[in-house]
Amino acid sequence: MINSTLISNNEKTLLRAIEEVGFGELLFVEVLDGPKDHQARLRPRMEKLIELIRDGHPNIESIKVHQGEPVTATIEGQFEGVKYKKKINL
Repeated sequence: MINSTLISNNEKTLLRAIEEVGFGELLFVEVLDGPKDHQARLRPRMEKLIELIRDGHPNIESIKVHQGEPVTATIEGQFEGVKYKKKINL
């Protein structure tokens, strides 16, 4: 199902980059917050990626892309002094 939502210019650029890559990986992605003034129709995986960014993960170590869609995002974190990398399936 495709949902319509408002996205920022930076989010729009990221989604266009994902479509441009097609098959591969985006590295060290930073999406700064900005005004949500672009209407976009998002497929479920794109929507999950935008939600991940908006939920406090604007810096993503990598985004694996398959057939022009984000598949997995890798984020860094820390738990009681232990650093980790977490893979999130979109």
